[in-house]
Amino acid sequence: EHTVTFEEANTLEGVTIQVYADSEHQVPIGEPIMTDEKGEATIDLISGTYYYVATKEGFQNKEDSFVISDTDTPVAFEMETEL
Repeated sequence: EHTVTFEEANTLEGVTIQVYADSEHQVPIGEPIMTDEKGEATIDLISGTYYYVATKEGFQNKEDSFVISDTDTPVAFEMETEL
């Protein structure tokens, strides 16, 4: 297993992140995780390709993917306010 650290660009606290095994977001992996006061959240995953959806009230949902190979992996993302 490798540690994945989600890093929200504006250090937003309370962003909920759900990681999925598939691009259709039908197969969730574990429970959702939430960013801390530094805008960071961590989860341990095995090597592979994963997808995530980050949500927070007042912000647009952020969807993206990331790949874990053989190291701990940072995943940078930025939440944008709703229009």
